[in-house]
Amino acid sequence: MPVPHGEEAHSAVSNHEGPTFACGHPSRRPLCGLLRMRSVSKGKRHDRILLRLLQPLDLPRLPLQPLAKELGAEIIWRPILVGGIFNTVNPSVYAQRETPVPLKARYMKKDLADWSRSAGLAIKMPPTVFPVNSVKAMRGCIWLGKDMAPFATAVFETYWGGDKDISQDTVLAEICRKVGVDEQKFFDGISEQAIKDQLKANTEEVVARGGFGSPTIFVGKTDMYFGNDRLPLIREALERSKASAA
Repeated sequence: MPVPHGEEAHSAVSNHEGPTFACGHPSRRPLCGLLRMRSVSKGKRHDRILLRLLQPLDLPRLPLQPLAKELGAEIIWRPILVGGIFNTVNPSVYAQRETPVPLKARYMKKDLADWSRSAGLAIKMPPTVFPVNSVKAMRGCIWLGKDMAPFATAVFETYWGGDKDISQDTVLAEICRKVGVDEQKFFDGISEQAIKDQLKANTEEVVARGGFGSPTIFVGKTDMYFGNDRLPLIREALERSKASAA
């Protein structure tokens, strides 16, 4: 069962230097972002890179876009697969789903309702199909590149709010039409080997960086945060980084 403020996740990789932050729950099923903060000090431009590894379905829930805008950051999204993370380093998630602690499960239901209300989201938990295979949706995000945000948001809303199976081509085609994506080009694109390979590489990166769930956020190479409720701490870290570059 997903946990609003931190469920086990997937991730990706970056070769950029500087602060990185990576992240994925009902708003979680992979996507990651790269935030590049630019400032000028003593006539030189300083780049601060923040790598966020998460699931695109985190997009509607995590207020990173307003935060990035406020701090003058650029977001570049990169998708990942949380199931690959669980299979590799955190199989205990599956055992917890099969034999949940009743009191904890009851609280998690209440906690999810609180977060959903706070974020203004409609969440059906659990959806009729849970967990769901999000591979095609995540490949679609990679294929769409910098234009993936509307699609990722629609996937989230369709699955968690609309209770539709996003693993089905008919559902993905409906989402494509909704956001103005050519569905034939979409399906041709996600079948390309390069797209498949990139999703695999992105997912392997979060494990290599020490991630075990979603959302996982890194500020810098090793300063890791886990859970959407860590955003206040992430803000402070970004502000420190911005101040140091001034």
